[in-house]
Amino acid sequence: MLHQFKTIRVNTYKVYLMFFSLSFIVSCDKAVKKFNKEILKADSLFKSGDYNNAKVHYYKADLLNPENSYTKRKLKEIDSIFVFNLKEVKFDEAVKVADEYFAIQECKKAKEAYIHALSLHADHAYVNNQIEEIDLLLEATQPSGNTNSYHIIVGCFMQKNNASRLQDKLFSANFDSKLIPRQNATLNAVTYTSHATIHEAYNNLKKAKNLQHKDSWVLYYNFAMN
Repeated sequence: MLHQFKTIRVNTYKVYLMFFSLSFIVSCDKAVKKFNKEILKADSLFKSGDYNNAKVHYYKADLLNPENSYTKRKLKEIDSIFVFNLKEVKFDEAVKVADEYFAIQECKKAKEAYIHALSLHADHAYVNNQIEEIDLLLEATQPSGNTNSYHIIVGCFMQKNNASRLQDKLFSANFDSKLIPRQNATLNAVTYTSHATIHEAYNNLKKAKNLQHKDSWVLYYNFAMN
């Protein structure tokens, strides 16, 4: 009798084990199907350019299968696209502002806006042509003398004392550093080097970023006209 009872217990255990195994297999199969469904939907949205919704479905798929590298790769790719698109939007806005200033012959403001656009989209033919055209217009009105109006900026400070300290440091390294007022004199920009053309300035910008500050940038400012 005891032997029969043990046999029944063993058989019952096997039945439960088989039941849970089948449940686990069915559950895994459902998870795989759901994962594949999310991937198919995400891929379709990605191909159509609907990156926002594609990201949602890739994220859902990633939650279903965190070990899958494909979803993570696609999520990073979408993030890169967002960054690129944002940069393009900012570039278009800068060009639009520059064009508006240029149309009313506000050459100085137009040039600053074009230079900003160029920092977002280097070597853009239209922007370079506009800057060269403005240079010709400004050259006709500039007095003779120093025309180094393209400055590499390595620091910008609200406190003039901070700007002066950086300027003194550059002086000691034999740089003819200058202070340029920005935003109605609420900021003080510190120049690293000054150049006659925007191309010379950008050719030296990489050096300034390596030796001085990684966020160095180019500013157009004509001391003779200010």
